[in-house]
Amino acid sequence: CLMFFGVFFAAPAIFMLAALSKQFPDIKGPEMGTLEWAGLFLIALAFSAFATGMMFYRQATEVDFRQREIRILRGLFTAKVKDRFPLDNFEDITVLREVVRDSDSDDYLAYPVRLNSKTGHNVTLANYIKLEDSIRLAVEIAERSGLKAFDITTETRLPLTTADSSLLSPEPAITTGALPDMD
Repeated sequence: CLMFFGVFFAAPAIFMLAALSKQFPDIKGPEMGTLEWAGLFLIALAFSAFATGMMFYRQATEVDFRQREIRILRGLFTAKVKDRFPLDNFEDITVLREVVRDSDSDDYLAYPVRLNSKTGHNVTLANYIKLEDSIRLAVEIAERSGLKAFDITTETRLPLTTADSSLLSPEPAITTGALPDMD
């Protein structure tokens, strides 16, 4: 989605840069070197940088069950491993309930799936809008990693089992983008 929306920032930026460099003779613009030209040029550069970031920034969280580690990947164009956490450093998986405050629209509920660390560095694997998706992911990760999963969306800490995910509507356990590589 970000790549698609990045085009909407890149297209005006490219057009502004081309117009400012007099590539379109029919378009009148400020004279090169004036303060107005410099301001428009800076705006075009800002739009270009923002569009590049939107279109080419990559971020992912990988859970590698063979090597028993979590990898956080980030980067421009290609995601590179920024952080590694051994699965043995985590004590459990929780499904939380959080109110996401959005200044542009109404607030909404999200259900993050979080690995709770023994050392205090928790890792959020995914944020879902549907509780069922979060439970499904938490149960699958718990089964494959040997950790215990808990639902703490209410006041009680309910343990999650395979039976909990089988009661949910039949959908794939991991949705696109939640975890790129589970092997």
